[in-house]
Amino acid sequence: MDFVTAIKTCFSKYATFQGRAARPEFWWWTLFWVLLSSAVATISYSLYVVITLALFLPGLAVSVRRLHDVGRSGWFLLFPVSLGAIALIVSRTAGLHRLYSASGGTMVANNASGLLVAAGIFGVMGFVAELVLLVWFCQKGHAGPNRYGEAPLTSVSAATQRPMAVSS
Repeated sequence: MDFVTAIKTCFSKYATFQGRAARPEFWWWTLFWVLLSSAVATISYSLYVVITLALFLPGLAVSVRRLHDVGRSGWFLLFPVSLGAIALIVSRTAGLHRLYSASGGTMVANNASGLLVAAGIFGVMGFVAELVLLVWFCQKGHAGPNRYGEAPLTSVSAATQRPMAVSS
């Protein structure tokens, strides 16, 4: 699959979360997203936000289909997001504890330090989850069908092959 075909495929499957996506489809889409968003970000921030929102759903869909290709559930995408959100919430809570303590409140600053350590642990766990996803995105997909459908490259290549003439 080449660059243009991958982009067309992702747009044609804009919100399709069933099925499988081969490595080239996922990585060409990722390159397209990085190049387009970088170029647009230099032009206008508001246009960047519009482009990011427009490309979010097909990017999520191709990521889920890519995980399906290696036999994983798309729900694994929630691990780094949820761990990062927990880290953010806990770190903000620690900031509020410090603010309250500095203003003469009865809370001790040690509570804030413990919360910051917990936020750091959740942040590291989120980073590790992202690395695991990266490894899965780089893995070769299952050769044959799996519980998510037919292999994407074999179904595409079989459909585009011409029958060979048989000579007698």
